[in-house]
Amino acid sequence: AGGDLRIAREAGAGWAKLLALTGRRIEAPTAERLRLVQQFVPTAELSGTSRALAAEIAANAPLAVQGIKRGIDAYADAGMTEALDRVAMNAAITLTSEDSREGYAAKAAGRPAAFEGK
Repeated sequence: AGGDLRIAREAGAGWAKLLALTGRRIEAPTAERLRLVQQFVPTAELSGTSRALAAEIAANAPLAVQGIKRGIDAYADAGMTEALDRVAMNAAITLTSEDSREGYAAKAAGRPAAFEGK
């Protein structure tokens, strides 16, 4: 939940609407260009790149790493309280709907979903 909010803030309302209303997926290089991911890594390099990044972070002081993570999490969401409340409310409504269950069932069965607006 909240992905459309993040896309709207990072890439703009147009991209958020296009992706949310159509369910389209975008390629990794496009997601990187739109600032939705920090780094695009080809599949063949993913394991090595991930391990190198983890080692780089692990080489730092654990308390500093924890403090940095907490601090960034705290200020990155500043001013977003109302928006996040709305995201949570919408998620509670949509993720418990019949259409949500149908979407997951259709995906698992490999068939198109038959949504009813319920």
